[in-house]
Amino acid sequence: MATPDLRDELEAPVEPLLPIEKKLIGWSFGIGIALLALLVLLNRIIPLTYESTIRPRAFERHRNRP
Repeated sequence: MATPDLRDELEAPVEPLLPIEKKLIGWSFGIGIALLALLVLLNRIIPLTYESTIRPRAFERHRNRP
């Protein structure tokens, strides 16, 4: 079995994408954009901040100290 040479691979003609490969790329891109939009929307509705992740009463006690 011959080992492939990198120079031969770089000089080879470019093969077009198969229709199923185009569909896979499109679906992956679409799902990624949709999930990103969902996360942005969810973050606008329910923002997660450092203050909301710790115990609220303990935080208020320390913030109101003189």
